[in-house]
Amino acid sequence: MNEINPWAINGNSISYGGNVQITGNNVLEFGAGLVKEQSAGKIGYGTFDTGALCIVGAGTTGSNRRIRFFNEGGATFDGQIEVNSNVWIKGQYALQFGPRVGLPDGNAASIKLGTSGTDEYLNIFGGTGNGKAYPARKVQIFTEGGGLIVGAIKIQDPWTPFSADCCAGTLLAVNGNTRIVGNLGAKDVCVNTNGTWCDYVFDKNYDLMKLKDVENFIAKNKHLPGVPAMLKLQMKKIEELTLYIIELEKKINYKK
Repeated sequence: MNEINPWAINGNSISYGGNVQITGNNVLEFGAGLVKEQSAGKIGYGTFDTGALCIVGAGTTGSNRRIRFFNEGGATFDGQIEVNSNVWIKGQYALQFGPRVGLPDGNAASIKLGTSGTDEYLNIFGGTGNGKAYPARKVQIFTEGGGLIVGAIKIQDPWTPFSADCCAGTLLAVNGNTRIVGNLGAKDVCVNTNGTWCDYVFDKNYDLMKLKDVENFIAKNKHLPGVPAMLKLQMKKIEELTLYIIELEKKINYKK
């Protein structure tokens, strides 16, 4: 009875029609005989890290070893991935979180540098969830360990109240409404209202509400006229001064 030879040789190629076992800590080496770093191009079980399948990239030194994957159809990793160095994403490609197939928003849950061929901004697009598209994207940042630093901070402890020496030109720009649940501490506050200050009250034709009407409004609504009841910036001292003025008018009218 003739045995079937699993080996096949075709020119410079050798194929084997069966399983290949490499025993112990021995390695499968690619590029043997080339000028390369000693461990480059080797695959071994527990050879370079106990309990791990080790794949060492190609290179001439330990600092330039590289592995390149050609996987235009995608790649799937089951389990955690630990990276002990920088991760480079070239060009306008994005780092995508969550399944992209079926999402109505192509940018959802992704991070990429620049848009429309520019590299001016690092863009972080929130996840949509539940099949929703823009503008339903949301981003949550959980920083229970000490806060979120935006911009260039010079001091050792940027969270010491009112002691931050921030570099000139460092800005946090928020396009849209902003809600802060908690206290907001600031060394200086610059407010730009785009010309919406209420200086029109000084016009001689302005219809100033009578103090008695102001008093009745406050008694009924518990806030000043023209200021929404849920607005947090009600300026406590100004409201107190209004009450002082009302009380003063009462005393003046009583004396009359």
